[in-house]
Amino acid sequence: MRERSLGKTLKNLVLALLNATLILLAVCLWLGLRIASEVRAVSDNLHVNLTQLQPLQNGVTSVTSEIAGLRADLAAISERDVIAPETVAKLRDKAGQLDTRLTNLSQMADQLVADPGILAERAASAAITSLGNEAQELLGCRRSADAPSS
Repeated sequence: MRERSLGKTLKNLVLALLNATLILLAVCLWLGLRIASEVRAVSDNLHVNLTQLQPLQNGVTSVTSEIAGLRADLAAISERDVIAPETVAKLRDKAGQLDTRLTNLSQMADQLVADPGILAERAASAAITSLGNEAQELLGCRRSADAPSS
């Protein structure tokens, strides 16, 4: 068997280190490009998503006015003693809870319209999580969902 010199061994180690570094760099660039494309897709669709919130805001406003009308109807019904006072009280409580939920929904929609960055942050976070999971599966760090369990 032929003996290797220390110089040849060091040369091979440097080449292996360079090879591993280049592979790692390629994987990082691929992940970076995937994240950039996801963020670009989110930013392209951000305007569309924000315009879709406008009908939601209009719907919340109309439902809120309908709840106000419902409360007025309940007041009129309770004055005529058509329905038991306990039932009217329960209906008023339900209307109040619904009004509170609609107010919260309206505030969330207003926040998204005022600061679209919230929507972009959520989408970017989801994209990064998804890419992280893909990278783990690609590198064999995690078993895929369809892999047979042993």
